[in-house]
Amino acid sequence: MLSKPKSSLGKTWAYRLSMFRNMTTSLIKYGRIETTVTKAKELRRMVDKMIYFGKRGDANARIRAQKILTEPKFTFPKVFGELAERYQDRTGGFTRMTRIGWRKGDHAPMAVVELIGGEHDLRYQTLVRTLARKQYDCAHGAQDALSESWNYILNRTHSSEPPTTTADTSPVSTVQAVLQCPTQLVVPDTRLAKQDFIQMKKLERSIANIKDEMTKVLRSQQMTPEQLQAKIDAQVEVLRTDTSAVTHE
Repeated sequence: MLSKPKSSLGKTWAYRLSMFRNMTTSLIKYGRIETTVTKAKELRRMVDKMIYFGKRGDANARIRAQKILTEPKFTFPKVFGELAERYQDRTGGFTRMTRIGWRKGDHAPMAVVELIGGEHDLRYQTLVRTLARKQYDCAHGAQDALSESWNYILNRTHSSEPPTTTADTSPVSTVQAVLQCPTQLVVPDTRLAKQDFIQMKKLERSIANIKDEMTKVLRSQQMTPEQLQAKIDAQVEVLRTDTSAVTHE
């Protein structure tokens, strides 16, 4: 059985057990659910325990997981197969909670709970869309719409060999441009005006955050930079198709 949650949530233990059994099953089945922050914190504990059972894979683990998971036809092959293989080298932290604002009506804080490394990973999807939009804007000469950090990362790649046409995509991989971008822009013993120094240090922090986010996605998704770039290129084609459709209309 599950351990008693830290928060009663104003419900009886039998009600909480039934609720969290359904929520755990839904999260494992679909990879992401939306709920309140308080329920999300308790749900992460239970889902992590189910994945631990999946990594063990013995008969006792299956019996204990069967007491919690419903719809065994869908959840058991995923817990003891796909998820156990995905998190084989991880010792914890199988889920991520992202706050998304407040619910209308009672103003309860809401969050998205998701399995790390899946195709529904919110961090992964956000990064792919962001990089695709930046690559598309840079290739079509919309540098004014770029932030200062992205402008520096992407345009420094084109300084030696600019694209022949505005419709050409970046000759250098956007992922490689981010990973190879230097994070130290202020060289020691360099005389700079105070305002220039502040701007360069802000740019350093921004580039470091971008590289850190990309590194986390590559590690959680177990992808190579080339595979991530392929996903970005596919998203760029979607943006180009949508833009062409709007233009023709």
